[in-house]
Amino acid sequence: MDLRTDIRNDRVLKLVESQRRVLERIASGAALEEVLDTLVELIEGQVADMRCAVLLANVAQTRLRFAAAPSLSDDLKRGMDPFLRIAPDSGSCGIASYRKEPVYVSDTATDPIWRKGRDVLLRNGVRATWSTPIPADDNRLLGTFAMYYGAPRLPAAEHLEIIDMAVQMARVAIEAKADDELLRTTFDDALSALVVTDMDEYIVRANRAFAHLVGYDAAELRGKHVSDGGGDTRGLHEALLASKEPLAYDHRLRTRTGRLRWARCLVSLRRDKSGEPRYIVHYVHKVSDTEASPLERLSRRERQVLELVVAGRTSKEIAGALNISPASVDTYRSRIMLKLAIDDLPGLVRFAIQHGIASA
Repeated sequence: MDLRTDIRNDRVLKLVESQRRVLERIASGAALEEVLDTLVELIEGQVADMRCAVLLANVAQTRLRFAAAPSLSDDLKRGMDPFLRIAPDSGSCGIASYRKEPVYVSDTATDPIWRKGRDVLLRNGVRATWSTPIPADDNRLLGTFAMYYGAPRLPAAEHLEIIDMAVQMARVAIEAKADDELLRTTFDDALSALVVTDMDEYIVRANRAFAHLVGYDAAELRGKHVSDGGGDTRGLHEALLASKEPLAYDHRLRTRTGRLRWARCLVSLRRDKSGEPRYIVHYVHKVSDTEASPLERLSRRERQVLELVVAGRTSKEIAGALNISPASVDTYRSRIMLKLAIDDLPGLVRFAIQHGIASA
């Protein structure tokens, strides 16, 4: 095995290791910019005198923005901003995006592509710019992978190998994380208070509106129980498992200052890919300083069924009165008892008397 073969094998091993580390960052749940920063830093470590960047295309496919460029100066990024339009007369990244093919500028001091922008490149020591589009599976443009050299040159075979790997990994990262980032932003910035808990109702994630409601930072709430303990949560899991629709539920919240507040929530179950219950999503739609009536937990149909049950009607009679099946009546009755944390019919009757639904 000659020296050139040894060098190539070493480069391949480094590329494989880089791929592994980027995939680990994706799997760890890191933000897209963090994943792309990792990719750029690993690629920069492959070749001397090279700076790299990943640029992302906007939804309209009209402009690019720097998403990861840890080695580029602010002056260089600001100076290049006018040349990030996706157009046939823009800078190398803009033209590569427009043509959907690589653009290699061997010398920024003489190439007409950089006629208007060469001053900012030269004062930042950039003499060669190579840009390669990052396509999505549907051929939509995701962005570009850019390389900047301090000396005039064109890419050699080993550079093209590195570029191919970088583009592939950038595409994997962008497509894996883009939807997650959109959903995260939508969740965090929602005007309504939202909180996600595990099945034991310990907070996994809370948005800013919920955090503001209780006087904490969102990060501080992770691991805390969603309820202060005043809300009766018995039977919530069973009710969620039995229902295909969100359920009304109450939580007693204790703020950072110790103030107690009651939150009327709509709760729904989220399952993992195997179908197992994984998370409970709580949407707060009403907040009060006094406890709401447990009757508000019931839907209109459940309230109708409850009134007929405590009136002594059978499932068949209730089914006829409400034009539903007897099996549906039994399901509604079970859900009512689960929501109200009541174990038997006498308890349901006592509850109805206490809340004015039935007379003693």
